Amino acid sequence: MRMAQALSWRILALAAIFVTSVSAARAENRPTPPNILFLFADDQRADTIAALGNSVIQTPNLDRLVKRGVAFDRAYMQGAMQGATCVPSRAMLLSGMSLFRIDEKLKRDQTWPNAFGKAGYTTFMTGKWHNEPESIPLSFQNARSVFAGGMTDPMKAKLSDMRDGRLGKPIVAPKHACAVFADEAIRFLADHKSGPFFSYVAFDAPHDPHIVPDVFSIRYDAAKMALPPNFLPQHPWDNGEMTVRDEKLLPWPRTPDRVREMNAEYYRYISYLDSQIGRILDALDASPYAKNTIVVFSADSGVARGSHGLIGKQNLYEHSIRVPLIIAGPGIVAGKRTDAMCYLFDMLPTLSRMCNVPDPKTSEGRDFSATLTDPTVQARPRLFFAYRNVQRSLSDGRWKLIRYPQVNKTQLFDLQTDPNETTNLADRPEHGAKVRALMRTLAFEQEQFGDNAPLTLSNPMPAEWTPLKPNQQPGGKTSSAKSVKVFILAGQSNMEGKAPNELLESQANDPKTKDFFAHLRKDGKWIVRNDVFIKFLDRKGPLTIGFGSPGRTGVELEFGTIMGDHFDEPVLLIKTAWGGHSLCKNFRPPSAGLPSEEALKKELEQAQETVRRNKKMAPKGDDITGRKYAPMPTMDDIKKPYGLSYRNMIAEVKDVQEYYATMFPELKGKSWEFAGFVWFQGWNDQYGGQNEYASNMEHFIRDVRKDLNASDLPFVIGVMGQNGSKPATGAMLTIQKAQLAMSDVADFKGNVKAIRIDVLVDKDAEDLYPTWKENQERWKRTGGDHGYHYYGSAIWFNRIGKAMGVAMLELMNNRKSQD
Repeated sequence: MRMAQALSWRILALAAIFVTSVSAARAENRPTPPNILFLFADDQRADTIAALGNSVIQTPNLDRLVKRGVAFDRAYMQGAMQGATCVPSRAMLLSGMSLFRIDEKLKRDQTWPNAFGKAGYTTFMTGKWHNEPESIPLSFQNARSVFAGGMTDPMKAKLSDMRDGRLGKPIVAPKHACAVFADEAIRFLADHKSGPFFSYVAFDAPHDPHIVPDVFSIRYDAAKMALPPNFLPQHPWDNGEMTVRDEKLLPWPRTPDRVREMNAEYYRYISYLDSQIGRILDALDASPYAKNTIVVFSADSGVARGSHGLIGKQNLYEHSIRVPLIIAGPGIVAGKRTDAMCYLFDMLPTLSRMCNVPDPKTSEGRDFSATLTDPTVQARPRLFFAYRNVQRSLSDGRWKLIRYPQVNKTQLFDLQTDPNETTNLADRPEHGAKVRALMRTLAFEQEQFGDNAPLTLSNPMPAEWTPLKPNQQPGGKTSSAKSVKVFILAGQSNMEGKAPNELLESQANDPKTKDFFAHLRKDGKWIVRNDVFIKFLDRKGPLTIGFGSPGRTGVELEFGTIMGDHFDEPVLLIKTAWGGHSLCKNFRPPSAGLPSEEALKKELEQAQETVRRNKKMAPKGDDITGRKYAPMPTMDDIKKPYGLSYRNMIAEVKDVQEYYATMFPELKGKSWEFAGFVWFQGWNDQYGGQNEYASNMEHFIRDVRKDLNASDLPFVIGVMGQNGSKPATGAMLTIQKAQLAMSDVADFKGNVKAIRIDVLVDKDAEDLYPTWKENQERWKRTGGDHGYHYYGSAIWFNRIGKAMGVAMLELMNNRKSQD
């Protein structure tokens, strides 16, 4: 028995040894997953590589990469909903998600670098990170020399290393940022010991400023630079983003000499970037990983640089959305080009198939790896693009349509015969059917990608646009040493102002509260400012109490006082406020478009049913109420209120802008300067508008800046706070969160600030209000209205005005420091 057991144990042991040996042998024979070296440029046009047809530029290292792999002639970034297009572009790349579904901060969803890390890859990044520093450890295991920002002087870049999952204190780089990033990539290759790696090298070049070390030998003679084939002195109409920062890099009209000078600097920067890429490729070639590494080169966007009269990348022309894409490595054919169409967010899903890395659940990108072995294999049949709510586009590879809904303009290009998009075919009768077909497909693609922006507006804006002259302020006034600082205060009834003047008088003389108002009074009277003026609809004059609702005062008193005390220049407040008006309807911004046809139809049916019901209830005989003869509402009646208050607001501001010297003779001869905008509203959006408040608010800020031709106008939002010391719930909480979120929108950072109002509550008024009817004499000395009007508390309204003023000065200081 014991002998049999011993024999069984020996057999089992031999079997285990055999299985282990076979498994080990199979492991040794299993191919090692390829490494990934991803080189990513910033604002590099697809037509700036010598090997791909540019006979002027010198890019010997990108050229050798072209010879090693497949170059894509139709790779694109999908667009952006903000001017800093690199933010969404990089978010789409790293998440594999499309424009309308990405989390630009890269905190919500699993990213592709994280997926590679979970699959056994060592992940590393260096270079530019413009998607919130806190999200770096969520994607990469290692990060060194990180520039956490959008743009900088590359000779003085502040870079940080990641330690213990956090970026450390930034230190000024000892040399050009691109050289530092290349150093870190080379160091990673030298230090890496075993297993596959994913190395992401995100350069901040050739983004402006185009600064290159003086010792770099390659230079371009501006006089010999050819103009872009689609050069224009000015874009033919308002594309919705004519005065964004990038467009101000050169004055209007764009002149051939200035464009040549800019492109000479731009080309030199690309050649310098190419030299740093060459250092990385040399290090890779000398490493043990040379034969098993896939090298990718691409960029987050292109840029105009004089094409179509534009300078920046905030458009949907080929020069700005098409990006270079070269992929080389094991299993990839060499020296080939392909016209297969793809998005940037298709890249990492493609590489994952070649590396056997499982997809993140939220990734939408498509695998085009078959094209890398056979470049004739197509990828996507058509591509959809978007920029904010002002531009939409569709391309099927040959035919490309660009739609500008805000100004009712359409372009149609035949990319086969007109790759530079110089001949618009949209208005030619023979292409009418093509335009209509592409518009239908564009609408379909919008739905597929979750874009609900309208392609047609019932009241489009004028397409014509005239640039400002040098030293000219919006409104046509030339700047001088003394300008008028103009602030717009807008909203609904609480911006009107609800603190009774009698209450201010009472509290200004009450020993318990008089110190709170002392700075607003002199010699026992309210100060009438001779340096701050206000226009509130049909009332105007020097600032003092009483510029709220009739017999009342609002936030303008304290806000204007702070502005007047701060500036040497005179201050003008324009208040446009109407009680009961919502952002989702009355103040609805133009770029938000109308609600869906379904929603409008439902609203019409409800309005018509109300009229029918009222007619039935109308008294017989003469009807002094008028209900019997009320007309049946039409769809035009339903649409009319949408955006009416917004239009009235802009009209009021522009009316004052034109006639301010007549309205206020004290300001005659002073130049006009839009200095800031304050928004105080929210109550009526609790009744159906809360879920779209964030979207409408974002549209509102952008539209106001556009309509006032003030692209970076400081914007203060008073977050609705009628909850006071109690926590907000339901729709109010939703609106509060939406308002607070505006400060975190990427291109609003530093120029939009939302301030909490509830924390400024007047506790005496809040505590007394429930019993105000039983304590009316005491209430007259404490408040003067209901909770939705902040109890009419003079103390609460003045605290709000002060907080708004402090926030505004903070934003203005931010802008000054950036300038």
